[in-house]
Amino acid sequence: MKFNLLITIVVVIVVMVVVTLRIFGQKTDLKGATVKIGNDVFAVHVARTAIEKAQGLSGRESLGKDEGMLFLFDQPASLSFWMQGMKFPIDILWISQGKVQGITANIPLDTTLIPKLYPPPKPVETVLEINAGETKRRNIHIGDSVEIHY
Repeated sequence: MKFNLLITIVVVIVVMVVVTLRIFGQKTDLKGATVKIGNDVFAVHVARTAIEKAQGLSGRESLGKDEGMLFLFDQPASLSFWMQGMKFPIDILWISQGKVQGITANIPLDTTLIPKLYPPPKPVETVLEINAGETKRRNIHIGDSVEIHY
């Protein structure tokens, strides 16, 4: 009984988020900011509002190889991410104090009713999502310096 109630609550929340995003969400291009890690530069869309953060890359068909999405938070936090509504796999770079603090690589698509959550290794104030495999291909490691330019 408790499990059924939990599933119902999760479904209702997901439906509410999707409806809210459809009503208020807006697609924006991936211009206006860059993230530099080593010699690699990513053009990023910055998720600033709660709606943009909730939507993330959900619904997008793809990212270019030098593109990503940057999530900024007011203070370090241990906020988990999920793959709900994603159409392509990603790598997540967990960033704090100008350095890569953790990497969750090759996160697959998730079509389960209750999506898997991906938490940071420790509280972070910045998260960068890029195409799956780019972290390895570009030789990005924990401890690498990160520069964000607006």
